[in-house]
Amino acid sequence: MKLFYYPGACSIIPHIALEELDAPYSAVMVDFNAGEQLSAEYRAINPLLQVPALACDEGTITQTPAILSYLALRYPDSGLIESSSPWQFAKMQSFHMFIATTIHILFRQISMPHEFVADESAQASLKARVPSMSNHYFQFIEDQLKAGGPWVHGDKFSASDIYLYAFASYLKIGDRGDLKRFEAISAHRQRVLARPAVKRVLLKETEAGGDIPMSLFN
Repeated sequence: MKLFYYPGACSIIPHIALEELDAPYSAVMVDFNAGEQLSAEYRAINPLLQVPALACDEGTITQTPAILSYLALRYPDSGLIESSSPWQFAKMQSFHMFIATTIHILFRQISMPHEFVADESAQASLKARVPSMSNHYFQFIEDQLKAGGPWVHGDKFSASDIYLYAFASYLKIGDRGDLKRFEAISAHRQRVLARPAVKRVLLKETEAGGDIPMSLFN
């Protein structure tokens, strides 16, 4: 398998998952600063011109929840995603889609407001609303961790913990919510950071460079 990624982007989630699985893979940086995502070569890999993309024997998969589901079914004994129980699989999918379709979209209103509205004053209003909505959404996760922790789905580490770790780290930017409000999520980040697979990926992505500060994830 071959993972196409950009350092510090949400592609860090499948990158960590692959490292946790100890699966045979290679990681290829798509240099957004150099415009490599716009090249004909990458357009053939992912016409959306985004990362992550995972090239497999069968073809290429895009979108983080889909990549995580593929890895779960390909490595059913890993426990990274519980694929043997329809209920547990659905619970994990629900959590992943909540972040992908709610929190991730909310954060894009900060980083790319022009994709939502053209007027600059409307963009400013859109961005101003993000922190309070972010705190609102993360409070649901905070309450879940406090009630069931130490991991997202109880006492077993899973792909959901990688997903939460990445997006909780983005709160450290300071313009899209306040990590200090969430004691349980902050403690959860430290538990994820302590994992050897996470440390290996952080080192690889830091050494690769990019314009997203990898200090966000430390």
